[in-house]
Amino acid sequence: MSDANREVAYSSFYTGASIALCIIGLGWLLAALRGFFNVSFWTDEHGRPEPVSMYIIVASLLTVPSLLWILVGWRRAAILATRGVLTDGRIIAISALRKHGESPVTVQYQAGGVDYQKRKDMSRNLSVGTAVRVLYDPQNPARAMILDVSYRLQDRGPSNSEIL
Repeated sequence: MSDANREVAYSSFYTGASIALCIIGLGWLLAALRGFFNVSFWTDEHGRPEPVSMYIIVASLLTVPSLLWILVGWRRAAILATRGVLTDGRIIAISALRKHGESPVTVQYQAGGVDYQKRKDMSRNLSVGTAVRVLYDPQNPARAMILDVSYRLQDRGPSNSEIL
């Protein structure tokens, strides 16, 4: 597998892990500010600052699911990076709804003669029928990653079902 394709497989993981680590850091920053500097962001029903233990509980509740999310994302990226198959897909639907400048796009791709669909929010100005690249797991073809359309323009390898 080329280093460029490995980087693509992990790029989505890095973004998600960064977000999760920011959430964890924010939780523990609030706990540290409360514990060491007596800065309070919440009060109880009597107007008194919440105890440090409440901030630690909140930070812990943010940490556990965030770390699980990172672990699952890393596993998915590692699987796609090591045994992923690159294939062509086509955009078959674009939602009119936009959130944060991105529209949900549905891409159809084929693996082992079976059609699969995957959705991804994309910010580019795309149209139905646009070709994209899809990286999928041959042992579970529904586990896939839609690559950015710009990746398609940079691709110099075979255009159909290249084993990475």
